[in-house]
Amino acid sequence: EENARLRQAILALSDTLMAQDFISDSSHLGIKAKVIDNSLFFRNNYLTINKGEADGVKKGMGVVGPDGIVGQVLHTTTNYSSVLSVLHGKTMISAHHGPTRTLCSVVWKGEDPLYAQLEYLPRHIPIAPGDSISTSGFNSIYPEDQLIGIVSQVHLDNDATFYDATIRLSTNFYTLTYVYLLDLSGKQEIDSLNQKLDQQYE
Repeated sequence: EENARLRQAILALSDTLMAQDFISDSSHLGIKAKVIDNSLFFRNNYLTINKGEADGVKKGMGVVGPDGIVGQVLHTTTNYSSVLSVLHGKTMISAHHGPTRTLCSVVWKGEDPLYAQLEYLPRHIPIAPGDSISTSGFNSIYPEDQLIGIVSQVHLDNDATFYDATIRLSTNFYTLTYVYLLDLSGKQEIDSLNQKLDQQYE
């Protein structure tokens, strides 16, 4: 019984430390879930987690792991949810270049699950391998400054407006086991406002 209590205490402490490691404001952390299915090698990949509507999971929630962002909740049932992975052709993440805070985007183009492409970073911005790329906070999915990846390669054509750069994703989708769903205050209000703007200009 004493061993069991100690193990529970260690698990609770490790959860807290894991949360502090990858998210600066732990108040965003909502529901812990286990990944029970995860595709990696298709053009459009998804995850399945073992928490659903009965646990408070809602469509649109951001999902993060111990090392960085993972995706966004797409569908829910009573006990399970599907997650639109970062490794999906329709995923575009609003990001910024760590050293300069310059806005850019991260997309995955269906190749290596360990890497993604950095887009729309202007050529006048100094960038080098080793620079961090994090979330910008300019959406209602992820809070600001959650690590997406580290720049691994940079190329710039003579007549290009933007860099052609590759980042190594901070989340290793090969070994991903546990995730947290983010509960961002104000998300519904922001989504409602964006929908009104979209309807206005349709």
